[in-house]
Amino acid sequence: MKRTLVVFGDQTADEVISAAHEDCANKFDTIRKFLYTDQIDKNPDFREFIASSSEINYILGMIDVRLKPKVREFAESKNLVACSVIHPTAYVAPSAIIGEGTFVAPQAVISVNAKIGAHSVIHIHSSVGHDCQIGEYCAVLPGARISGNVSVEEGVMIGSGAFVFQGVHIGYRAQIDALTYVRNDIAAKRIVSCRSM
Repeated sequence: MKRTLVVFGDQTADEVISAAHEDCANKFDTIRKFLYTDQIDKNPDFREFIASSSEINYILGMIDVRLKPKVREFAESKNLVACSVIHPTAYVAPSAIIGEGTFVAPQAVISVNAKIGAHSVIHIHSSVGHDCQIGEYCAVLPGARISGNVSVEEGVMIGSGAFVFQGVHIGYRAQIDALTYVRNDIAAKRIVSCRSM
């Protein structure tokens, strides 16, 4: 049986592919990247690739939290099955729960009792503290730190080097800019930045 992994995305997809070669290369005959567009189903290369495999897994190797649900819906309409990729140098506590289709990058840390929603990205050198709840389609970018007991709703992006203080709640599709210190709750769809114009 030929097993393949499709990584949807561009630059982050390259990082996912690199990690997949180290984490699960023995599980797949082929690992391949495709940039998602509305016309992907008409791409002969994509159609041939899908037709040539008997079991197809996929992961969303992208940061765009608005596009992720659409790509997931497309993948599942083609009977692709979500697959997580966890780099061997990442630390995931045994009590942590990782949702399907999640990417945990090199040297990321996910602490005890943390729950990571499906199709999220926990990027290089980032950390998620104890008892955190991270929603689906979230992106915790390189070097970001999330303290314990933080709750993060669906589609949130936490920028590189940001720090989220213990017990904070971050609402749906909020965006935390790079290097920002967050010590108070953040409302849905709010953008928080330490930078000034």
